[in-house]
Amino acid sequence: MTSLIIVHTIFNMKIIFDQGQHKFS
Repeated sequence: MTSLIIVHTIFNMKIIFDQGQHKFS
């Protein structure tokens, strides 16, 4: 259960990071 939360958090951070790159492009 804990590992699922970690994967979900990393996935959300990746999406936010990708959106941030588009904003700076």
